[in-house]
Amino acid sequence: MGRKVNPYGAELKIARRQRRRLQAMVEKLTDMAIEWDGLSGGLECDFNLLAESLLPQLDVLDMQIRDWSEGVGDREESGW
Repeated sequence: MGRKVNPYGAELKIARRQRRRLQAMVEKLTDMAIEWDGLSGGLECDFNLLAESLLPQLDVLDMQIRDWSEGVGDREESGW
């Protein structure tokens, strides 16, 4: 028996790729903050805040990826 094709395959591909890129951005911003440790508390804080501001979007992508992996569309579109 053949494997069922997920109707959200294209969305999953993009979302997974963007999630990896966004995670890399968080890591780079965190590294940048660490470089300012002991030199400039303001810049260290700013870079940490930038990194932290991306975390909610990672959660959104995680939820969307989970839904699409299960073959479920956007929660708003499906009336959830």
